[in-house]
Amino acid sequence: MSPAEFVSTTLVLPDGTKFHQSVLPTKKEDRTVVLPFEHGTIVAIFDGVHLNMTSAKYLIFDQCHHSSDLSEYASRCIPQLVADRYNPNDPNLEQTIQQIFQDFDRSLLSPVYKLFKEGEDWTDGHWEDPGNVHEVIGYGPQDAQFREGRLAVVGTTMQYAGDGKTARCTRRFHLKAPQLFVKRVLGYFYRSPYPPSVYQEWVLRRNTTPPYISSTPSVQRYELLPGDILVLASDGLPDSMTVTQSPIPPAERWDVLMSLVGRRHDERLDHERIPSDSSYNPAELLIRNSLFGKDEAKMVKELDDTGRDDISVVFMEI
Repeated sequence: MSPAEFVSTTLVLPDGTKFHQSVLPTKKEDRTVVLPFEHGTIVAIFDGVHLNMTSAKYLIFDQCHHSSDLSEYASRCIPQLVADRYNPNDPNLEQTIQQIFQDFDRSLLSPVYKLFKEGEDWTDGHWEDPGNVHEVIGYGPQDAQFREGRLAVVGTTMQYAGDGKTARCTRRFHLKAPQLFVKRVLGYFYRSPYPPSVYQEWVLRRNTTPPYISSTPSVQRYELLPGDILVLASDGLPDSMTVTQSPIPPAERWDVLMSLVGRRHDERLDHERIPSDSSYNPAELLIRNSLFGKDEAKMVKELDDTGRDDISVVFMEI
């Protein structure tokens, strides 16, 4: 397999705001969206672990998943859903934002439930036969109901920002549906990453019914001012810092990254920083400096690492 190559672009809006984007694709599961709309701009990174939002003027998303299926689908749906329903004069805007994500969340699992009769008895031995299940859900991606059902099984967490508000929510449908339904039906779309012992432990702790995690975002308000810098990144960026010779503890990684954003070297990096006056756009520069900087031997090693998660960064200059 050939080494991963950076894909970097810069978008400048009429008001002078710059969106520097860079992706170092390894698994090709990240999706990045920059969507100008009536009330500002929606910026979204759909990855594999969470979603993000910020600014009095911009909406920012970051979403996680287990494959590119949901990442691709959500990148086409969620930003437009927010743009269509976003009204800065809405006195209940926070609740509206929450509802958007809750509705999207339910829309993924409901088509699977609709394939079966209401109140289906999942203890019935009929559903122990995989053939009986596949007769209903389809046998593979060639069947429309099977493709649609897969979207309900892959997981994602979300953080987003916009109009000075931030929110965070989480979804993995193996943790949102009854265990028996997961075992009898959902497991045929994608195998659950959680062994039965996990569910049994939850039952012992009296967590007997799903959802075990929530897709309802908590919303807070912040304000960005002219001259501010906003960095949105997938989890591949801080996680990549574990491969250095002296791994940086997780709690310290964002501090190091913020030093790099501020054009400062951090002694916790074991390589020399590429200076900010280089030809790289700021998003790509942040990735390069977090991974290898001027260390060419480390660069070759990092770009050849096919096991690393995708890294996506949007670097906004307000």
